[in-house]
Amino acid sequence: MRRRAAILAPVVRLLHAVEQRIDAWRRRRISRGELDLVVYAGYGTATMSLVRGRVLRHRPVLPMRRTDSWLRRGLATWRRFTTDEVPGIDVTIHDGAAQVTVTTDEEGYFVARLAGAVGQPCAGWREATCSLLAPGPGALVTSFAAVRVPAPSGVAIISDIDDTVLRTGTLHPLQLAYTWLLTNAFGRGAMPGVPALYAALRRGAAGIDDRAFFYVSSSPWNMVDVLTQAFALLGIPRGPLVLRDWGLSADALLPTDHHEHKHTAIAGIMECYPQHAIVLLGDDAQHDPEIYAGIVAAYPQRVAFVGIRQVSRRAARAASVAAVLAQIRATGTAVAYGGADALTHGLRTAGLIAASPPPAA
Repeated sequence: MRRRAAILAPVVRLLHAVEQRIDAWRRRRISRGELDLVVYAGYGTATMSLVRGRVLRHRPVLPMRRTDSWLRRGLATWRRFTTDEVPGIDVTIHDGAAQVTVTTDEEGYFVARLAGAVGQPCAGWREATCSLLAPGPGALVTSFAAVRVPAPSGVAIISDIDDTVLRTGTLHPLQLAYTWLLTNAFGRGAMPGVPALYAALRRGAAGIDDRAFFYVSSSPWNMVDVLTQAFALLGIPRGPLVLRDWGLSADALLPTDHHEHKHTAIAGIMECYPQHAIVLLGDDAQHDPEIYAGIVAAYPQRVAFVGIRQVSRRAARAASVAAVLAQIRATGTAVAYGGADALTHGLRTAGLIAASPPPAA
């Protein structure tokens, strides 16, 4: 692994240098009214907010339609991944009486953390106002970021997306490529049983809760609109998405690896809500069991349940996942492994959803 990294290092540095030159050329083309301030759903409490976003050179977006041809879907994907990011732009975020100004990084991203007298303390959703002054003569660009505020205590759910919530085909390269490149929100399907199970989990054992969901994935931020719209179409509970920057860095093809990204993102959410018991949901296609085991070890007595959907059909993988879950169970955390029925049974046994199926909506 180290030898391969050493061989790839000069190539990565060259690609990064080329990307930097292209970005510099693109920035020289930016003029008044040509910036898009893209904001992502964030999360917070009565005393803090975390808001993410990105500044891009304006480019018309192709709206998604159920009748889109494969050519139009492919063109839309091309546009998502060939954005002109704008680094070094100051973005000001307001939430209630709190305000902070941050600067976009080399890929155009920003992360803002606000503390103090932020918006309304009640659970639900609130809005943070994000604004920037475009270069040149100056044009004010404003967007509104939705911020999820859970109840002060209770249960919060952190879920993977690919092959946990949505069918993606992570283990099948051709299916994975088709899903990402040629499928829009209308073509994405839910994993079996997910809409009903997640709705029951949101309502809780008494059926009256409104638990917060957070979705952590290594999918690129470029796909956030597809994922968000697919969730709405399929009836998946709304929640902030924490995805990954797929831009080149000076040292690697991706700024963070899969394991590091997911562990850091989950840890950040858990530290924001120390009074909440956490439910972790994932699958065995990649490394969710191992990542979740690390989280359970790092945050003793915080994780109430770990549920892993079985996607892989390899006996060796099933055995390794069972061993990891046995270690988690030994800490006192409830676990389940299998399909929708196994996860539902595990959640009911743990007292996290109603004892009987909820009535049809």
